[in-house]
Amino acid sequence: FFCPISEFHIIYTVICGQTFRWRKDKAGWWACLLPQTDPVTGRMAHQLVRLWQDDEMVYYETGPQPHDLTLVRDYFRLDIDLPDMTARFASADPHIREAVKEFAGLRVIRQDPVECLFSFLCTSAAPLYRIRRTISALCREYGDNFPGGEVAGLEHHAFPPIHRLAAPDKHRAGLPGALYQGNGADGARERRRRLAVRPARQAL
Repeated sequence: FFCPISEFHIIYTVICGQTFRWRKDKAGWWACLLPQTDPVTGRMAHQLVRLWQDDEMVYYETGPQPHDLTLVRDYFRLDIDLPDMTARFASADPHIREAVKEFAGLRVIRQDPVECLFSFLCTSAAPLYRIRRTISALCREYGDNFPGGEVAGLEHHAFPPIHRLAAPDKHRAGLPGALYQGNGADGARERRRRLAVRPARQAL
């Protein structure tokens, strides 16, 4: 689909620190397994999304449901008129003007709130490579595997559902220590407990 890189820059968006599961595969496409509600059953499902772009076009693949542009547009909030919004920000603040000029096309994604919370818990005083490694280990250990297997040299795992993260034996079983370190350990466990007994969006 047509979308100039100045309105949506894939690399800036997925490596800027707001999400940590997007990876570049052997074919040069950026890929991630994203959550999605099944329109028929209403249950949580997952879609593998792969993206590549040139200066004016974004190319995408999704599976197991093909051509799911709705998911792509919703996740990256492509309904937002980014040039207009950033122009208004830039006119009000010269510091923002420089940042917008340097990173044109960077979008704020619409991330699953559970993944957003636990990613934030992993970010305390940690460099990006360590955060990515921790999130990746979390997904491999407790997330669902993509049923299609390896794609372009990468295996894909979904972010774990909240009930698995809230299980009392997960720390002993090897849940990455970044979720438990420091004075926030008790608070993190309590947040997991509350999230497990209430709908995630309500709890957040």
